[in-house]
Amino acid sequence: HITFPLLIPTLFTLLTLVIVASFKSYNIIMALTEGGPGGASRTLSFKIYEDSFKYGYYSIGAAESVFFAAFIIFINSIFNRIRSSWERKN
Repeated sequence: HITFPLLIPTLFTLLTLVIVASFKSYNIIMALTEGGPGGASRTLSFKIYEDSFKYGYYSIGAAESVFFAAFIIFINSIFNRIRSSWERKN
C-alpha cells in the first residue's frame, strides 16, 4: 500500500519543476502570438527577450534576467523549506 506521506518528496519535486517550467513560456508565446493583441500574452521571459534583442537594451535585459533568476531561486527556496518542514514533521 502506498500512502500519501511516502509520495510527498516526489510531489514537491514535481511541483518545483512545474513552477520553474511555467516561467519558461517564451517559445509558445513567440510561436503563437508574438506578444498577443496589445501585449495581452506578454510574460517576463518574453519581455526580457524583447528588451535585449528586439529593442537593443542589453543592460536592461541583463538586469531583468538577474532579477528573474533571483525570483526563481527565491520560490525554489520557499518550496524547499516547506518540504523540509513537512519531512521533519512526519
